[in-house]
Amino acid sequence: MPGENQEKDPEQPEQTAAGSEVEPTEALTNITTEIGIETAGVLDNANLSDVIKKIREMIDLREMSEKGASINEIDKFISNVHWEDFSPKDLVKVLKEENYHVVQQAAAKALAGKEDPEATDGLIMALKNKDNDVRSIAIRALAEREGLEITKALIKIALEDKNRNVRCVAIRALAKRKDQEATDGLIEVALGHRKELARGGDWYVQVAAIKALAGREGQDVTDALIATLGDKDPRVRQAAIEALTDIEDPKVTDALEKALEDKDTDVQWAATKALEERGKKKEPKAENLSLFG
Repeated sequence: MPGENQEKDPEQPEQTAAGSEVEPTEALTNITTEIGIETAGVLDNANLSDVIKKIREMIDLREMSEKGASINEIDKFISNVHWEDFSPKDLVKVLKEENYHVVQQAAAKALAGKEDPEATDGLIMALKNKDNDVRSIAIRALAEREGLEITKALIKIALEDKNRNVRCVAIRALAKRKDQEATDGLIEVALGHRKELARGGDWYVQVAAIKALAGREGQDVTDALIATLGDKDPRVRQAAIEALTDIEDPKVTDALEKALEDKDTDVQWAATKALEERGKKKEPKAENLSLFG
């Protein structure tokens, strides 16, 4: 199969070494005509099994011979199939059985446009797909749907997915949900919990979770943000200060004043700024001033 997550633009024609466009191959023309699809890729009279069969043939032909359709031609063919016309059951089957990531992404996008329970179940299943884009498509679609099962699934992705960008997509999805379960999940991520990494979390993901917590009310949120001021990464500590700035709580003021003694100068000045905004002008301690030159 062609490489997963390969960067390409399906809308741009493939170029030869001389820079001229490659014409659609005879193989592509024959295949598209045979199942009722014009070379442009508009689906007319083909069912899903026919489409999948021919996509597989196109890919196999390319792998076995230089006479096959180009990757761009195959991907353009896939992008012009009306996947939304197929049932959730058929689209879930595609996600389970097809390996080519462009096909999987097309099926996931089609599922995202369907709101029935079967489509939702399929999107939850897609959270386990090996393709980063498929998981991200499923997360964005699930963000707009209600349900405790969905919230728990998003939390699991935010905590455990191996791709930091996918984890951040899940965090943004959780940020849209105002229930306590979502808040608890964001707190766990902000604190750097991740089951498969005993050394702690990813600062980039932690910062995203801290920003998602900013503006949420509750002593649990305040306590979690204060706790992240003890994180080993200064970027996490600085994000926590920014999130704490508008929280009216004596414990927050005490924590920010303590942050003036932080060993990182950026954190010190973030604490100074936060205290000024809270009407409590403070400066880093004298022994720390030498750090600023």
